[in-house]
Amino acid sequence: MQLLGRLEIKSKQKIAEFLNQEHVGRVCSIDKDGFPQIIPMNFIFLNDAIYMHSHTRGEKA
Repeated sequence: MQLLGRLEIKSKQKIAEFLNQEHVGRVCSIDKDGFPQIIPMNFIFLNDAIYMHSHTRGEKA
């Protein structure tokens, strides 16, 4: 099996186009017990920033 090199998108315009087309992303973290968590989240890309919401006691915060 041949592994591909690192995939990078360096064009700010291409990144903005991608983010404007997508509406669900994934936030990855490690919980307090050391286990990985991947949580799908809706987001919006506006004024060169990604906005998401979370409860102050939520797993993502």
